[in-house]
Amino acid sequence: MSAIAPGPNVIVYQESLSGPGSLVVLGADDLAMKGTMPSGSFGTMLVDPAGKVAYSLSTFLKRYAYGPMETVLQIYDVDTLTVKSEVILPPKGVMALSYAALLQQSADGKFIFAQNATPASSVTVVDLAAGAVAQEIPTPGCWGIYPATTGSSFSTICGDGSLMTYALSADGKTATETVGLDIFDPDADPVFATTARSEAGIVMVTFLGNVIIASDADGTPKKVDSFSLTEGVEGGWVPGGYNLVTYSSGLKLLFVLMHSGGYDGSHKNPSEEVWAVDLAKKAVVGRMPLAGALSITAAPGDKPVLYTLMADIKLVRHELDLAAYATKVAGELPLVDLPFLATATP
Repeated sequence: MSAIAPGPNVIVYQESLSGPGSLVVLGADDLAMKGTMPSGSFGTMLVDPAGKVAYSLSTFLKRYAYGPMETVLQIYDVDTLTVKSEVILPPKGVMALSYAALLQQSADGKFIFAQNATPASSVTVVDLAAGAVAQEIPTPGCWGIYPATTGSSFSTICGDGSLMTYALSADGKTATETVGLDIFDPDADPVFATTARSEAGIVMVTFLGNVIIASDADGTPKKVDSFSLTEGVEGGWVPGGYNLVTYSSGLKLLFVLMHSGGYDGSHKNPSEEVWAVDLAKKAVVGRMPLAGALSITAAPGDKPVLYTLMADIKLVRHELDLAAYATKVAGELPLVDLPFLATATP
């Protein structure tokens, strides 16, 4: 087919309750529909940094309720909304809501990492040049995929409060592992599996509203900073949602979806506000009303724009006034199926 209209996009993964999901491609400025790309069920997606190639990890079910199934990595050309190729994966791919940490690409672009759950956890490594699976890495007790900023290593969050880092060989067929202990306390204050990446490292938020930053720069993950978002704040405010944090490298701000009256089990509640956090100052620098959001992503570069996926099944574009720390709704689009993950492209 011919190419879609040029310009930056927002790509939304939608999960259907009655059949296959899809990747919806929209204009970033006006949310105009450009088209869709089909996927399977129970999947998630990934978009390359240039916004030209998208990937989905999903399951194809022959009879949906029973019978054979197939786990597939689909590779799309975004400009033409077409499937370029597929890689058949071991039938272990996670069947979950579309969290960003379940499908990631190495910083050097050579490999795709796909989360597995059987329910034992592991990561399938796909060699993109070969179009084939390179290996499966067991990651017992650990979850999520957080690529390093260089090379082909990634970290994963473990249930004992550690981070495990796996460094791949050049061909992707072997890996060495290192562990960073005492990153967080899983009993007193667990972390969300959704993280952000800042210049300082992997930025995690906890159920009680703390920020923990772990650096993997030298290959061994270590805790380098932590501070509270909510200390001294009345109202029982805590983070909540699905893909609930996003970092703007251009604005140098972390944005976190927050709700008041937090309790054990409210960690997926929709937002009442979005808080802007200056990681260098270790401080919340702005609180903005934003009700009903479950997931959030920042526009690339220094554009003061956020996109949120809402509990009432729509995508909303917000323009920020960073002088007053206020938001203005600058467009919204109702969606058909359940959306939990969106990516804004250059």
